[in-house]
Amino acid sequence: MEEIDIWWEGPFNQNDILENKIKKEDSENIQKDIGLYQVYSSHPLYGNDVLVYIGLTTDSFQRRLKNRWVIENGNDSNNVKIYLGCIFSPSKTLNSETQIEKIKKAETLLINALKPAFNSSNIQSVHEKYASANYLINNLNSYRNLYPQLSSNYFWNNQFKNFEITDLLANELKCTATDENEFYGFEILENDNVCLGVDYNYWNKENIPLVIGIYKESNISKKELLNKFKNIGEDKEYYFVSASDDLSKENALNEIKLKLNSVLKVCSK
Repeated sequence: MEEIDIWWEGPFNQNDILENKIKKEDSENIQKDIGLYQVYSSHPLYGNDVLVYIGLTTDSFQRRLKNRWVIENGNDSNNVKIYLGCIFSPSKTLNSETQIEKIKKAETLLINALKPAFNSSNIQSVHEKYASANYLINNLNSYRNLYPQLSSNYFWNNQFKNFEITDLLANELKCTATDENEFYGFEILENDNVCLGVDYNYWNKENIPLVIGIYKESNISKKELLNKFKNIGEDKEYYFVSASDDLSKENALNEIKLKLNSVLKVCSK
């Protein structure tokens, strides 16, 4: 498997970059002029200081980030934070062409995994050579809200299946799947204490592509869930049960339906 190490520095403002006032790490194995960048700003739906854009440059950060609409015309342009990421190679043998290919692979996967609000390209329209490639991204140093590690093999193999299964089940149950900041899915109309869908944190950090969530303020307890299901996860509002660990199995959809019915049965007591 190819590994792509990205060394992130920041935060910077736009003037820091345009006027070359960045205090860069003194490292010979980082190509400073080309790479990726993250933009954090305010968004009317997702809130303040959130990731709104991921981009790349194969020219220079100074030229690429000059007069960028996403930086200068956002809701809070005076408080934009920018993080710069460069390809890191301990062997110091990367040529320009190799670096550019790694940068493009990384951008495609990061945009698809995180879906920043102002990105439109590279979302669910991935070039075949990237979708079939097997590579691992390691985000290092000041990577902010990115996942520290992201596998293309795992992501591409499950990307469309978990969204498709969510939409299919939502249609069968006459529910509407909605896209939120960290979750894509739906609540069960007959029991709004239960939801099913794609939780981005569990997908990328725990390798769980599809989850069933149980609202903590319902009558069900974690102990009751553990008596029925294994490996219960949780956040501030929900307990999570894995709907499926492998969506490539032929009977995955039937297994998910059985698991969902089991959760509904437990929660309806």
